[in-house]
This record gives sequence, structure tokens and C-alpha cells, in this order.
Amino acid sequence: GMDDAGRDFCVDLDRIVVPHAIFIGATGSGKTTTAMSFAKQLARLGVRTVAIDPHGHWARFPGAHVVDAREYAPPIASIAEEDIDLLLDVLRAAGVQVLDVHFTVLLNAVQRCGGSLRQLPECLLKARDLSNAWAVDAIYGRLYTLAQLRSASVPASHVVVHTGGDTGPSARMRLLLWLLWAVTEAKRTCPKP
Repeated sequence: GMDDAGRDFCVDLDRIVVPHAIFIGATGSGKTTTAMSFAKQLARLGVRTVAIDPHGHWARFPGAHVVDAREYAPPIASIAEEDIDLLLDVLRAAGVQVLDVHFTVLLNAVQRCGGSLRQLPECLLKARDLSNAWAVDAIYGRLYTLAQLRSASVPASHVVVHTGGDTGPSARMRLLLWLLWAVTEAKRTCPKP
């Protein structure tokens, strides 16, 4: 490609040191095309791609397992205590006003149920008392919605997650849940995530 000064720009994929990347830019700036080009080259080196794409453009990626986030949750075995901030980001994406007390409420719930996403709403209710009822009530509905999604079976191949063009709060929440899964998978599988 070209850099901002109009000079040729080339990336040697064999010299990339970190196993993760994110492409950010305005609509039509070439994010998808560039990222897919990287992914195709990296696939030849045996690198797995996980693309979280609201519009589903990545569905045409060769050999991709396509998942609709409106129907399926990622196969999160459990949410670790260190991932609670990421879970709070998932709730923020859905328009929930997240405060410090929500961290404490979720931490208590995760500790009670071992981090199971499916059991998290029930654990929240068990941890609900007069001092935190409003905080539990503010996040319970969104977490219940996520817990009711069917868990996707994700092969060890390339994965594309989309919402069919839906970019509303509920769709953003579900896409970020998949991002949470991708981060936890990276931490689990990489020696230096």
C-alpha cells in the first residue's frame, strides 16, 4: 500500500512479533480489504483468524466458520475475575451506565458461580441485598439475555462473527461478548498474551 506521504508501504508478515491486531478506520478506508489480505497471508503460516464483523463482510473468508452473534454466544467456559472489566465493557456497549459498584457486584457473583456465564444472572440475584439491589437490577436483564443465547460450537479454524448489519445496543453487546471470548482465548493459548 501507500503511506500518508504517498510512499510504498510493505509489511513483512514473517517479522510480526505479536499474534494480535486490530484495524480501525473510517467507513470505506480499506479496513476489511487490508485485514483480509493480512489474514489470508497469515493463514498460509497456520495462523487462525477471528473476525468480529457486524456486517458479515468476512463471511467470504476462505474456510471461515460463520456465527451469527444474535443467536449464539461464544463458548466461554467461565469468566475469570480479571475479565470482569471486559464484561463491564460488554454491558457499556448495550447502553448500561456502569459504576464502580457493578464491578463489586459482578465480582461477588463470579466468585459464587465459578464464572459461568449461564449461571451469572442467578448468582447475581443470590448476591442481591438492600445495599446493592439497584446495581444488580441495572445489569441483570442484559446478563440474562446473554445467558439465554445458545452456545456456539467453534472449531479451531477461522471464525467470523457477525450481526447481519445490526449495530444497535443489543448487537454491540453480543459482538463485544465475542471479543471477550477472543481475549480470554488469546490469554489461554498464548505464552505472552
